[in-house]
Amino acid sequence: METHFPIDDIYIYQPNLANYYYDKNWCERFKVIPKIDWKDQKFRKIINYVFEFVELEKNGNKLLEVKNKIIFFDQNWDPMPKYFDHLPSVLRFLLHKPYKKHKKESRFYDAKMEMFRIVANNCLNNEVMVKLHPRSPDDFVEDYKISECSMAKNLKVPWEVFMDNCSFKNNIWITVSSTALCTYKTAFCNHLEDIPMVFLYKIVYKDKMDFREDDEFFEKFQSRYPGSVFLPKTVEEFQEIYAKLVTKMSQRQ
Repeated sequence: METHFPIDDIYIYQPNLANYYYDKNWCERFKVIPKIDWKDQKFRKIINYVFEFVELEKNGNKLLEVKNKIIFFDQNWDPMPKYFDHLPSVLRFLLHKPYKKHKKESRFYDAKMEMFRIVANNCLNNEVMVKLHPRSPDDFVEDYKISECSMAKNLKVPWEVFMDNCSFKNNIWITVSSTALCTYKTAFCNHLEDIPMVFLYKIVYKDKMDFREDDEFFEKFQSRYPGSVFLPKTVEEFQEIYAKLVTKMSQRQ
């Protein structure tokens, strides 16, 4: 960013979580943003107006209740296009570069969906809901719906806007590496409960990409919220963590 834009100040909710927190070139520019207060109706009204979010008005201006939900946060990788399955060898040769690009991206997509199947198939009859990424096409729904799940309304607003209009109770949030989840803990004050969050990037990204920068941030995030942030390294570890969280969820209902 500094290459393209002059930067004087950096406005951030929790500077100590930034990867560049100890960099002298940056740390003096930090300005802490006050946390969002769920009780601040005036602020909520302004934000809803800016983003044209009318769901609260439909609900009689009462906070939307999200209760007893396992929410899987989608990320925007594309599967391998189906037309590559039956391409003649000549066309496959001519389309080698786009095929190679799609193949790389589809590896992330397939690994993500493998994790989702574990979530959906081991939920102990709790409701699994998928929150699509705002850039994800609606046809992603078809693949998710192979498993038993519901789809959150695909609202084209930031997740933080939706969070400010909701009360969450007895949830489990799961994603590969979507930082949208983090803002529940970092950007809001006086929330009702400390929602357990599972980040699967150590599994999905392994042998596919260098994820050291992701790891640096999420390790800091976990150290800040050690009892409710989980970073499993293997599928087996994820299954063990998930089983315990789901059992506790069922007991709280």
